[in-house]
Amino acid sequence: MTLILTVIAFILLIEGAMPALFPNRYKAWLDYLSQQSPESFRRLGMTFCALSITLLVVINL
Repeated sequence: MTLILTVIAFILLIEGAMPALFPNRYKAWLDYLSQQSPESFRRLGMTFCALSITLLVVINL
């Protein structure tokens, strides 16, 4: 349970640091994403999921 909470805290740290450190780039990225088709957005999400699963498998080997 501690590991899960640590991972969630780390994700929130990264998510919060991006707009805090680079607000203009973060806003531009959000504007870019909002203009993409649902298929492109879905593909991006699936890519991030695949990378995350791959990273978890490599870490736990």
